[in-house]
Amino acid sequence: MGGKTPREKPTQWWTLEALRRECAGCGRELKWNYTKHCKVATLTGLLGMEVQIEVCLNRACNWYHSPYHPEEEGRIALPYYGDGLDVLVLIGALRDREHASVF
Repeated sequence: MGGKTPREKPTQWWTLEALRRECAGCGRELKWNYTKHCKVATLTGLLGMEVQIEVCLNRACNWYHSPYHPEEEGRIALPYYGDGLDVLVLIGALRDREHASVF
């Protein structure tokens, strides 16, 4: 049974924090809950991200304990993908325009 080959060390590290500080449901302050570490392959190299996840602690709120991710995270990569959006755009352009592949 094969496993995943670990990626090399990132060439740069980014720390992402949410711009919004209040809950969208109740307006109370969001609190830091945990930090997620991930690596994303981009055209400029491997990017290491430290993503700070926040939650609402108001039990009466509909968003209670729902993770709130930084807005910038969606501009870099799609959820559950290890490749950046710039890589996905390049692959799409090559396949559409030139009927080619990156590999």
